[in-house]
Amino acid sequence: FGFSSKATIPGHLKPIEFERFKAKQQWHLPLNALGKKISGIGSDWYFCAMLFSLVIPTFNNLPDLKACLLALDRMERDDFEVLIGVDGSTDGTLEWLKIAHFHFNLQYFTHKDNQNRGRSATRNLALPHVRGTYTLFMDSDMEATPDLLQQHLRILERGGAISIGTVDYSNKDNNLWVRYTSERGVAKYDDGALVPFQYFITPNTALPTEYFTSIGGFDEAIANYGGEDMELGYRIHSTFRPRFFFNAAAVVSTTQPKQLREAMLQLREYGATGLQYITQKWPELRSIYWVNRCRSKNIGHRMFEFLTRPFFQRIAWWFVGWCPFFAQRIFINYLVISHVHEGYRTGAY
Repeated sequence: FGFSSKATIPGHLKPIEFERFKAKQQWHLPLNALGKKISGIGSDWYFCAMLFSLVIPTFNNLPDLKACLLALDRMERDDFEVLIGVDGSTDGTLEWLKIAHFHFNLQYFTHKDNQNRGRSATRNLALPHVRGTYTLFMDSDMEATPDLLQQHLRILERGGAISIGTVDYSNKDNNLWVRYTSERGVAKYDDGALVPFQYFITPNTALPTEYFTSIGGFDEAIANYGGEDMELGYRIHSTFRPRFFFNAAAVVSTTQPKQLREAMLQLREYGATGLQYITQKWPELRSIYWVNRCRSKNIGHRMFEFLTRPFFQRIAWWFVGWCPFFAQRIFINYLVISHVHEGYRTGAY
């Protein structure tokens, strides 16, 4: 439950009479206080059901975080809370959060001694505190559209469903890596389509909170780049067998500064660290990510491994440098696969 300072009552609530109790500067409200009006100085408050918990990690990107929270302050709904995990930021984030004020309930959490521990552990800071029926994962450099929660709710109300929304990159027309990724993953599917569990990502995905809390959140052993969302998605898939939907109407926007070569280095890191760990933990995933082809005696697998060597990568980079985009996509797809497998095969990044 939480408080809303909006002047109108959310549509699913009705005002009823109540008594105001206050002791030691805390509200003491009976369990039947849902929707009751609290008249204060200059504003009316309503006691509302907490429908969504928004979990947002942040690290040294205070300007983006401010824009993210300001966008949430323009949301059409009031029945949500925002839980910020601060991953060792040193840019004034904590000082600003102490004085920030929005119409929604905002809480923030840090690691012991303000350490930097990666996204998995930072998202898990919210784990004991989520109160919403549903949890929405976002990144702190993303700005939500005013109807974001309503659009996710359309899918979630079907029951046993996960809503994977759209990330709209403002610079996709002048950044080759962003243009490529904007057409991959769930973007390959039609709006409302069922998608495989391996397309579960955390930048804009909503799910029943039970799915997040009952399996212990993210695996904090995955501290390097990549894989923590897919691993969580697999455990949710194995435990609850939900349906994963692509929800094109649930939109957040952002700018991605990452360039193609930087992305390849990160993918090599993912292959050497996160993917190594995940496929050791869940061997049944080896074939899904083609790592069963590494060090295999199968002739086809050995040919695949041979074609992912650096010599062929250099050829692909040459084609990427001058081909039109429809051909660039093919060679970038090869570079993605080959860099992940190079990292997995060598353990180096």
